Amino acid sequence: MTAMTEDKSAQIQVKFIASDESLAVPSTTFTVPLALDASGLEQLLKRLLAESHDSIDEAPPTWSDQSFEFVLRGDFLRTSLAGFVQSHEGVTPESVLEIHYFARNPPPAPDQDVNHDDWVSGVSALDGHVLTACYDNTIALFYDGHKLLTIPGHDGPARDVVWISLDEDQGVFASSSHDQTVMLYQWNARTRAIDVMNVCRGHERSVDCLAVDRSRTLLASGSFDTHLKIWSAKLQSPDENGGSHEALTNGSGGESEKKKARTSHKTLSRTPLVTLGGHKEGISGVAWTEDNEVCTSSWDHTLKIWDFEMRGMKTELVGNKSFFGLSYSPLNRTILTCSADRAIRLYDPRSKDGVLVKNQFTSHDGWVTCVDWCQEREDLFISGGHDTVVKMWDRRSCVTPLYDMKGHEDRILCCDWSEKDMVVSGGADNTMKIYKSNV
Repeated sequence: MTAMTEDKSAQIQVKFIASDESLAVPSTTFTVPLALDASGLEQLLKRLLAESHDSIDEAPPTWSDQSFEFVLRGDFLRTSLAGFVQSHEGVTPESVLEIHYFARNPPPAPDQDVNHDDWVSGVSALDGHVLTACYDNTIALFYDGHKLLTIPGHDGPARDVVWISLDEDQGVFASSSHDQTVMLYQWNARTRAIDVMNVCRGHERSVDCLAVDRSRTLLASGSFDTHLKIWSAKLQSPDENGGSHEALTNGSGGESEKKKARTSHKTLSRTPLVTLGGHKEGISGVAWTEDNEVCTSSWDHTLKIWDFEMRGMKTELVGNKSFFGLSYSPLNRTILTCSADRAIRLYDPRSKDGVLVKNQFTSHDGWVTCVDWCQEREDLFISGGHDTVVKMWDRRSCVTPLYDMKGHEDRILCCDWSEKDMVVSGGADNTMKIYKSNV
């Protein structure tokens, strides 16, 4: 193998496979020099694309200025073909390398960097508005990097936050905390008044994760008390239940620099619709996978899939280490997990071939603490960890990420890719960072 790769005249057979049929070339086997790198392959591919388009007399292509990524055996080509062959066993001079290719996105770019008074443990983005949960017990709301208000309401560090709905008039969101509660808020986008509408009680330990279903009517919470609870995401006014309620307004003059809104103590307390138990240790992540199906990850090394209607567990998946979080993609119907062994795993709980772990992604140099699918691209996701780096991945490459997004100075605690154009992260360096994803 060494002799073959050192011979500058050595060649190998390759076959190009397009991820996008509009960029497909004839499925012919080509013999190319081993000295070719990604740039050389790109030049060859563009010549083949030009010949294909000329043969069918199409309009001028849009790919002439496009760059491409090449994936061989589950890894991006970042060296020459010779270097790739030398680092991978089982490749011989008679091998035919299948080269998958697709259009490359520009690298993500730093956009906003916002300091907080303590750790940023949760982030959620919707229509350009970003919510953060902070260890100083507060929730903050930002738009275009500018803080609109800070909401003190919890009696302990805020752990997670999630948008439920948002339009030009109002927004509804939820937060969770070490104080064992989940709070539901109503924000008037025109007057910037904030109402803490409901306090959801029932957990007995810190509530560490939240998820809203696709209908925006149900809210799931996972706690260190090992229980999953399902709540109605519909706001209830104390006035409807014989109570009273006071609107909280974030006005102008006389406000503190933090623009804090005073929280009301006359909110309606609520109990869960359903409580589901089965984990042996705390729940670290929660995601809705179907209308009546929820998946949880736990420190007890398991993933559990629950049926809300049946009020019980459907499936249990056992891992090797504690899970720190998960993310579900409705586009490809798979689950990503992150854990203490520095690996990200891709699970397909509906697999019929008996293999539930479809891929394992390894690049982080420390524990991986958060992961999130891009909600509009089925192959892209992000991750963050103790190595202070947010990584952007394409699931077709298991070893090499697309890009590293650096800037955090301490471990990353949360990340969010709900908005296609915006990647958001928060960390123990007390900062929330926003990157333009450029996808």
